[in-house]
Amino acid sequence: MSKKEKDVTEETTDNMPATTAADTYDVPATATDTESFLAEASAEEDDGIDRFPRLNIDQKGKEATIGSLRCKEMAEEFQEISAVLLKEDSSRILWPESYDPENEPLCRSHDGILPVTGAEGQEPMAASCEECQYSKWGADGKSAPECKEVKDLLIMDTETFIPMWLSLSSMAMSPLKNQLLRPLKLRKMSLTAKRSNAGKAPAHSCMFSFKLATALKETKKGDAYIPVFSDITELGAELQDAMVQIAMQCRDAKAHNSRDKDETGQPEEDKGF
Repeated sequence: MSKKEKDVTEETTDNMPATTAADTYDVPATATDTESFLAEASAEEDDGIDRFPRLNIDQKGKEATIGSLRCKEMAEEFQEISAVLLKEDSSRILWPESYDPENEPLCRSHDGILPVTGAEGQEPMAASCEECQYSKWGADGKSAPECKEVKDLLIMDTETFIPMWLSLSSMAMSPLKNQLLRPLKLRKMSLTAKRSNAGKAPAHSCMFSFKLATALKETKKGDAYIPVFSDITELGAELQDAMVQIAMQCRDAKAHNSRDKDETGQPEEDKGF
């Protein structure tokens, strides 16, 4: 198979339809409903799809305000939310070279380690993602891999206590890593050291809140909205304990289980999401 190198600002796989089971949500209004909500949302239906909602950055402005954070299942949009990180997963996806809205992925991995096998229309390109030629950066160190890395974050809105999946790639990866994941790791290490001196258990990422908003970024292929992370703040002791318990309940959640069955079309090439 022959494919040309793609630009790092290609379309991400984020803005896809959400799970078909979403209409049955019982959305909790307060934190007191969280335990029952988690039990229901984590349970798989007969079709094997779990039911955590998905948060997307709206790039078109047709069904929500352009640039807003939109949750289709909840029929809500946000300009900014305060959240905690419950779970972080990685995945990969390889699209055909030529854009077609009816395209399906050539290959994909739900964990960024091993490709999916047995999926109709998809054929593993290698035994593992690490050894696959399409996961490699170009020799110049600037040409992005043709198989796109995707970060799947399970975040919880600190106002509604509702977990939501947020999938980011392409232009979103730089702010995600530089504004959230790396600073969060440093704060977690600092808190772990402090807690160890007090004889407590090590810290977790979910012991911190952060602000999530969006900003418009100009690219060679057009403008696109990217995530902006800020205000990483240590939670109070009581809320820390609650978030750790919630994160433990969500540890087996899988981002791909909440994607719609019809999430197959190749994303448009003129945007970064």
